[in-house]
Amino acid sequence: MLAADNMQGRDTGSPALRKAEAYAVNQLKRAGLQPAGRKGFFQPVKFESRQLVEKESSAVLIHNGKAEPLNLGEMDLSTRVDLAPDLEAPLCLWVTA
Repeated sequence: MLAADNMQGRDTGSPALRKAEAYAVNQLKRAGLQPAGRKGFFQPVKFESRQLVEKESSAVLIHNGKAEPLNLGEMDLSTRVDLAPDLEAPLCLWVTA
């Protein structure tokens, strides 16, 4: 049922999300389960948001003292972890023709 077309997308705070939540809670109640948290079947969850500001950021590969700038739009950087402001580390690259 949760994957049914009529459940639509589930953007945060959307009516479709509330519909999916109500369905899930109803199924838990029908199964005879009791809520264990502070707010019934709903629990507060803290979300953290991060965004890479490209115009204020840069990435460079340095090899033998020569800097090669990297284009941020052409590489993937994860913002799911705490990023170090500066990092020096060895890097091995394999190039195949």
